[in-house]
Amino acid sequence: MSHQSPSSESPQNPQGKLRLPEFPLPQAEVYHGTRKVTGVSTTDHLDKHDQKHSKKKGFKTKHHTFRFSYKSFFSLIFGIVIFCMAGMGGYFVGKFSAQKPPAPVSYFEASSEASSEMDKAFEAKRKGNLATALASFQKVKQLQPSLPGIDYLVAEAAFKTHNFQLAHEYAERGLAKKSSPELCQMLLGLMAWQASKDISITSGDRSAKILMERAVAMNPASCYPLYFLGEIEREQGSFDKGGELLARAAARLDPMDSVTVLRTKSNLSKLQAVRDAIHEGDIPAQSVDMHSSDGYEKILQMLVYLYQGKTSQALDAAHQARKALPPEFYMLFIHDSAFREFQMDPALAEVFNKPPAERK
Repeated sequence: MSHQSPSSESPQNPQGKLRLPEFPLPQAEVYHGTRKVTGVSTTDHLDKHDQKHSKKKGFKTKHHTFRFSYKSFFSLIFGIVIFCMAGMGGYFVGKFSAQKPPAPVSYFEASSEASSEMDKAFEAKRKGNLATALASFQKVKQLQPSLPGIDYLVAEAAFKTHNFQLAHEYAERGLAKKSSPELCQMLLGLMAWQASKDISITSGDRSAKILMERAVAMNPASCYPLYFLGEIEREQGSFDKGGELLARAAARLDPMDSVTVLRTKSNLSKLQAVRDAIHEGDIPAQSVDMHSSDGYEKILQMLVYLYQGKTSQALDAAHQARKALPPEFYMLFIHDSAFREFQMDPALAEVFNKPPAERK
């Protein structure tokens, strides 16, 4: 017994083929062959535009050609690409954020042990105990690896102890980290200059000069690269150019770079702390030598006399300090905060360089 399929031949389906189900699309205009039908369309109907291009694009059945929508297709591809890029971006951001090195800490954020060790290192360096200074700087490096400038300090101490390999290693590290880069570059130039005296003066000096010029270019306001570049020029016989560079270095040298200046200002602060005791006649001998004729000591004596109300002795100490000290140093001291309360005193007008019209 034969079973007749519902899709057997009929006037509407003369070939007996299985028809695709129909999905209504309200008020769509479709074409069946060349006849326009308004109302409900079926999936086997194509619009006029699609029929026009169906010969080249899409796929065919026996009766109809089906064509994809390019706009929908490319929108889908674009969405997939954006989704993938967002996912990859999130992955790499998370990965590199996890590997990001810790931010450098400042001197005041360093541990108390690291700060104390750094103070010891500088004190040893000042006294000429370079091996001790190097060991202390290396310990600071271990305690605070990201402390700004520590690579240069280790490199400088190593250079001064003739450990050139260690000095070169840490100078390169500081240069790569951009931690005191002009000083690290300067140190590399100094090492090349030192090597030139032992190997080949001409080629070595040329290399040292190039490295030092780079250091000057990194920070034209720094006096030290200019100073050493001037010394290299002098050794090469360029005395005029060397003298010019040294003059430029001197112009950039701040009075605060002097050890004696800083120590004098430190002693001024110590005298301020014991002002009441000084007024009563108790003068701290560790902070000031009242019998010294040194210009820096005269500045300290001047403050002591002012605290004691001895104006004439203060004026005499100020005059002697003016004669003994460079003008920029003298002006730096008398405008220190320790003397601020006395600057408006008419009796001390000549000390603080007030114009004659303001003097009484």
